[in-house]
Amino acid sequence: MPHIVNCVTRISKYSNHLSKLNSLSDQIFSLAFDVISRVLETGPGWRLVSPHFSSILDSAIFPALALNEKDIADWDEDTDEYMRKNLPSELDDISGWADDLFTARKSAINLLGVIALSKGPPVVSAASKRKKGDKSKRKGESSIGELLIIPFLSKFPVPSHGEDASSKAVQNYFGVLMAYGGLQDFLTEKKDLTVTLIRNRILPLYSLDPCSPYLISTANWIIGQLALCLPEAMSTDIYNSLMKALSMEDDEDLTCYPVRASASGAIAELIENGYAPPDWVALLQVVVKRISTEDENESALLFQLLGTVVMVKKRFWLIFLELCLTLPIP
Repeated sequence: MPHIVNCVTRISKYSNHLSKLNSLSDQIFSLAFDVISRVLETGPGWRLVSPHFSSILDSAIFPALALNEKDIADWDEDTDEYMRKNLPSELDDISGWADDLFTARKSAINLLGVIALSKGPPVVSAASKRKKGDKSKRKGESSIGELLIIPFLSKFPVPSHGEDASSKAVQNYFGVLMAYGGLQDFLTEKKDLTVTLIRNRILPLYSLDPCSPYLISTANWIIGQLALCLPEAMSTDIYNSLMKALSMEDDEDLTCYPVRASASGAIAELIENGYAPPDWVALLQVVVKRISTEDENESALLFQLLGTVVMVKKRFWLIFLELCLTLPIP
């Protein structure tokens, strides 16, 4: 086992070259991350890998999450492919990561989630029975997510105004956001931490001038992923941010469709989980206005969101019909 762990760890640390590699090479990196995840399920494996958590995070996992040239090319050439890889949505009938998207980033995020929840080597059931105090003792311990991952991600500041995708700060922060999205299980257990991250690390992105579409689309997705952790006191700020994203217009040479699609998915996720907007009518106005665009795919997505709203608030059918009457006749 030590030899296997050494090999896959060495392979994974070349992940900073992923954007220059073909799909087969990407799958090799994916397998390397998956092997490490499986090894961590055993006590001996955890003891072998845990001393290297810091270097694996810094040299292998994070480079696989950062924005790269291939991401930008996917965004420009095939937005649907970009979203399937990076922004899975319930509106697209995708639950979590799609099984057929066998990528290094997917596996790196999975490994990050496994490491974050870890508090020590797995304990076999027989040993647990012999040591009845172990379970309660483990509950009081801090996880690797608290001790290593969150402090590591906190080293990367929110980008400044005016920085674009060529900026190292934007590329790294994209990786930070992808990491937060992959820490859903960990963050769900740490609601106070989640609220702090949303307030200080996510929402400020919507105030950047200009907003980076790559960051905003991922921020939308994260908010949807963390719907169960959001306090009512933040609903106005959260919905204002998502509605701003839902209304984002395309640039001259860059589509913002993934931003609007991820905002739509996040809003639907919040509503389905009982996190209601402070102003339903304002939300409906934004949705109906976007439905009037000429893009059929986008309109179909928004109609799905509208269906979610109506299912929750059936009385809004009348408001919706009134708003439709205000639309220009084609």
